[in-house]
Amino acid sequence: MNDVILETRGLEKHFVIESGLPFRRVSKRIRSVDGIDMRVRAGETFGLVGESGCGKSTTAKLILRLIEPTGGKVIFDGKEVQTATGAALRDFRSNIQTVFQDPYGSLNPRMKVREIIAEPMIAAGGYSARDMDHRVTELLELVNLPANAARRGPHEFSGGQRQRIAIARALALKPRLVILDEPVSALDVSVRAQILNLLDDLQEELGLAYFMISHHLELVANKCDWIAVMYLGRIVEQGPAREIADNPRHPYTQALFSSALKVNPDARTGQVKMIKGEVPSPLRPPSGCHFHTRCPVAMPICKSATPPVVAGPGGSVATCHALKEQRLTA
Repeated sequence: MNDVILETRGLEKHFVIESGLPFRRVSKRIRSVDGIDMRVRAGETFGLVGESGCGKSTTAKLILRLIEPTGGKVIFDGKEVQTATGAALRDFRSNIQTVFQDPYGSLNPRMKVREIIAEPMIAAGGYSARDMDHRVTELLELVNLPANAARRGPHEFSGGQRQRIAIARALALKPRLVILDEPVSALDVSVRAQILNLLDDLQEELGLAYFMISHHLELVANKCDWIAVMYLGRIVEQGPAREIADNPRHPYTQALFSSALKVNPDARTGQVKMIKGEVPSPLRPPSGCHFHTRCPVAMPICKSATPPVVAGPGGSVATCHALKEQRLTA
């Protein structure tokens, strides 16, 4: 399926932080999300990766309209999200749901599983108690939990079972897109594969699109159709997952994937590329290309000019002066 379900155009989010004495306040601006363009296609999995603090979670909040953007647009199913009101806003919120990282913190311990899964239906309105009971039973079966789980509290379940409950809740309103925020990172290794296989089965059965945020590069490379790599609020490279994982072009992406386990034994091998130095403060990001202070192939122009977008195989793109000058190889 190639229909674009979600798109961002020049999406920005700036936070203003004030410091200093009351009579000498100093305002500083953090460009948490700095003009990003992405497209998520129906029925596919989009992966967003990058170091902590690069803006991944802020991007998810902007997509969900939990916070308002400073600039740019979020477009869902051809309609701009920021201008949606009334029935259009309710329809948007029904069609996009989230599965959070922590299965212990994301479920209300004072509620029974039936109430947890039915909560989105209560908020949306229009469901009778009988409709909700039927839907809860249906969802529990869908995530491979017994029907009597509805009468129990979340504390009676393991971490993997709690994440199944969270997935059932996310599917209550039959969404078209589910945001997966590190969906298995808090789980034991033994149950991660089970949850990932469940997500695969649900995607195939229900035609879901996933927007996956993860630090686990091997997971993203194997489970996603498209990968975007984020650094200090900007997308530095994106493209088909296998192309990005096996033949990364941007020096930051090269360093990320060369340091991870090789996801394809037949892919081109080479010396592990190390990233030197620390991530700059988002309060004082470097001028020009944000990565130039740590880049092994940085040129003088990288310090002053925003890097150009350079097309690559399979529709991939990277933002890099060295690529433009043909001085960088994967």
